[in-house]
Amino acid sequence: FTIAEPNPLISGYNESVSIIDKTIPHPLNQINSINQAIKFSCDQMEREDITPRMLLKYLYNVSLHPTQAKFRQIRTSNKIFFNNVWINGGRGVLHALGFEERGGYIEMGPNVGSLPGERLKHLSDAIVMLEELAKDMEDGSRNETMKKPLGTDGYSGRAGWGV
Repeated sequence: FTIAEPNPLISGYNESVSIIDKTIPHPLNQINSINQAIKFSCDQMEREDITPRMLLKYLYNVSLHPTQAKFRQIRTSNKIFFNNVWINGGRGVLHALGFEERGGYIEMGPNVGSLPGERLKHLSDAIVMLEELAKDMEDGSRNETMKKPLGTDGYSGRAGWGV
């Protein structure tokens, strides 16, 4: 990463320096859309070598039943959900899509009625991105192109890459 002058384009944000990090971007400077946030989370899942298949199952259910709130409410203490989605980059995908933490659940949209069309579009876009990630991870093509970030010593890895 590099330290740069403050970014004056971000209104209402008083910062003394900006951080430019191509591997782990500072969200206020680098992530400006839902798709960018989802891509960032997908990259994190790839770095962690976590398949998005379980996350996709939850998102398929939401997209297939957009009028039923029970499919948009997930118990975060569910062991399968917690271990396969919640403690990795999948959590970022859910937050980017508009899921909110409420008590022991993460929920999206109203308790009654259907999801708005714009949310369904974002959900569909996320599913496409995650399916591509899953396919690439399963056939090994994506991991070969993912560049390992350098550590502070110039040789070892950073943030989940190990030595």
